[in-house]
Amino acid sequence: MTFPSRYFRIVRTTRWYWLALLCLSFTTRAEALPAAGVQQQAVTVSHRSHPVQLLLWYPTHSRGAAQRTGGNGLFQGSAGVHDAAPVDGKLPLLLMSYGGLRSAPFQGNWLAQQLAQHGYLVVQIQPPAAESLLPEQATDEPWRRAADISAAYQWLKRSEWQPRINPERQNLLGAFLGATAMLQQTGIRLDPARYRHSCDGNDSTDCRWYAAHQVSLPQAALPASTWGMESTAVHWQRIVVINPELLNSVTPADLSVQPATLTYIALGQDAAEEQSTLPGQTFSLTAASPFSALALCTANATAILREEGEEEALCQDGKASSRQAVHQQLLQWVLTALNPAH
Repeated sequence: MTFPSRYFRIVRTTRWYWLALLCLSFTTRAEALPAAGVQQQAVTVSHRSHPVQLLLWYPTHSRGAAQRTGGNGLFQGSAGVHDAAPVDGKLPLLLMSYGGLRSAPFQGNWLAQQLAQHGYLVVQIQPPAAESLLPEQATDEPWRRAADISAAYQWLKRSEWQPRINPERQNLLGAFLGATAMLQQTGIRLDPARYRHSCDGNDSTDCRWYAAHQVSLPQAALPASTWGMESTAVHWQRIVVINPELLNSVTPADLSVQPATLTYIALGQDAAEEQSTLPGQTFSLTAASPFSALALCTANATAILREEGEEEALCQDGKASSRQAVHQQLLQWVLTALNPAH
């Protein structure tokens, strides 16, 4: 998925979708969920000129005041208790990379916050700041995004969080280009030759962005397909990807030899059709828009988009009832994928 404005520098179709939403209030645990704590970290890496920014979300019993993290004029932020003490015991780990090529860093906050309340230590690996991503330097971003994930995990193993992680429950979650980066952690490779032609006949926003700046993917200097990847020797228990990008650039043989622990989530008809032939578990919601995975829009978002001449579809959700409803369904699917026995 690509994001059409400067703000974004930023199958299986389930028949029981509406029933699941209706029953959600009856299946929610009676006890109150813990609050979400949030902590910010920065990791210096050799493959970027600026540190990789991390947001760690985790369950806490702190009674401190929650503060909004992220958000702007278009999108709402999410609340967390900053630097609160985590709950006792070991926590299941979830590395998260959420967003497209020029995505705002906070688009996955809503999901990270709620997963933290369900007991996960979520390490949200934020994309680079939009102003630091120049068109001529962005062509190898799919590999750099994967290297960010490897670097974040290496940092985590050296951090004070390491003893708090349950080694039997280490998981990955990605959305859009972040999903593509997560797939690379499982051994799936992007083929540079195929990637060079990913904009051929493609009128996506990112391809138009490259063209407007006279950047040609066929002529771009690209790394080897394993560039930036460090062997972590990790047994990832579950991998969840939402609308992964650049699937037509993946080495074909890799898509047929995927781990059984991989779950695809497709939002929108196009994503559902693209992912329908892939092995593994797939959940699809064709009524929604891919934009439904983004943060909730503010009350003024539509007016801002109209004034800026941007697509109002960014805050529209296809035929789904609401973005809140789609978020609840996504949360339930992710929780099911991460812990099927729950």
